[in-house]
Amino acid sequence: MSEWKQACWLAMFEVKSNLKGIITLAAMAVGLSIFFTLVFSISEMEDVTIVYDIFFVLTFWVVAASFRPKEIQLKKMNGGTWASPYFVMLNQLPITKNVLVMSRFIGFFIISIPFNVLVLTLIYALSTEFREAMPITTYIVFSIIWLCIGFTVGSMFPASDVGEKMSMLKLVIFNILFYGALLAIYVGIFYVYGQGVVAWTMHAAREWPQLSIAVSLLIAIINFLFAKGYIYKKIDKIDYLV
Repeated sequence: MSEWKQACWLAMFEVKSNLKGIITLAAMAVGLSIFFTLVFSISEMEDVTIVYDIFFVLTFWVVAASFRPKEIQLKKMNGGTWASPYFVMLNQLPITKNVLVMSRFIGFFIISIPFNVLVLTLIYALSTEFREAMPITTYIVFSIIWLCIGFTVGSMFPASDVGEKMSMLKLVIFNILFYGALLAIYVGIFYVYGQGVVAWTMHAAREWPQLSIAVSLLIAIINFLFAKGYIYKKIDKIDYLV
């Protein structure tokens, strides 16, 4: 059996064990789509609120990851190391690193990507305002941008399964820097463009469709390669037994 098939088999085993979470995600996709449709309908066409932006970003960032099985989510191990117990178990089995690493990403994206596609499809189907603001070709570009955003930020979850030895002080500093950087990016977009990230990506999809797709795909691919490389770099450095 090839490494790719082995990785897919491991990933599908993980997916089958999370059917309840997948059903819940499907229901959430419907609920979130209705929410975005209602909020957008009471907003000015190009003046969606900051709250809308926050929920939209969180939908493509953390919703799918929140429904990963508890055994896969990060837990505090021995010696202040945070890691996925499932990853630690797989790392002790006679599985090649390539299979282990690939299975982490396949298992996550085989759930998160369909969820994101479903949300985007339902929004366009339910929202008259979205259809008026963007013809189908523009909305496809808009959707590709957000699927790439989801892929980019989503890569951090399977990458983090490998674990990290982190004290409380280090964790606090990391969170301050990470969320501070996100806030700075958002404020920068708002300052330059005058509106939030959703309206900005709508504008980009409408005005520069080909460039928007190319840049989004490039960022997603670079980030994925970085995330994969991070696991390979960390996997031999962390002692899960200490």
